[in-house]
Amino acid sequence: MAGAAIANQFKNPLLGCLLAFFSHFILDLIPHREYSLKDAKLGWKNKRFWLVAFELLLDFGAGFLFIIIFTQNKSNLLNNLMGGFFGILPDGFSLIIYLIKNQNWKKLFLGMIIEKNQEKPKNFLEKIGEGYIKFHHSLHFNKKPHLLWGIFNQIIILLTALLLL
Repeated sequence: MAGAAIANQFKNPLLGCLLAFFSHFILDLIPHREYSLKDAKLGWKNKRFWLVAFELLLDFGAGFLFIIIFTQNKSNLLNNLMGGFFGILPDGFSLIIYLIKNQNWKKLFLGMIIEKNQEKPKNFLEKIGEGYIKFHHSLHFNKKPHLLWGIFNQIIILLTALLLL
C-alpha cells in the first residue's frame, strides 16, 4: 500500500516504482509485526504450510484490491499497482534467494521439510544473495514489538497510504 501511495505522487512511473522499492527498506526500520513463516518450511504436504500460503495470498490480494478501490484518479491505477508491486518486491527477492539456496525450491516442491542450513555460499550469486538477505534483515526493527504497538504502526501507515492514493 505504501509503495502504491508513493508511486501515486509521481508522474514518472519509473521514479515512482524505484521510490516504492526503496521505501520498503525505510519502512522496515519502523517497528511492525511480521508473518511467521516457520510453518512454510514444513513443505506443501503439511496443512500448516497452506495456512501460511493462504495468509500471504489473502494479504497480497487485499492490498491490491485496496489499491484498486481507493485510487482516486483511475488514470494512475496501473502506476499505483506497479508501485504496490515494487513496494513488496524486496520481500519477494528474499523469498527467491531463500528458495534458490541449497535447492530449497526442490525440497518445497517435493513436500519435504526445509532444514536450516549453515553452508557457506558456493558461488558469486549465492554470496550476493546472502549479502542482500543480511542487509534486508539488518534494517528490520530488531526487537519484536508488542502486538498492539506493531499493529498500531501498520494501521497508521495503511491509513496514510489510503489518503495518498
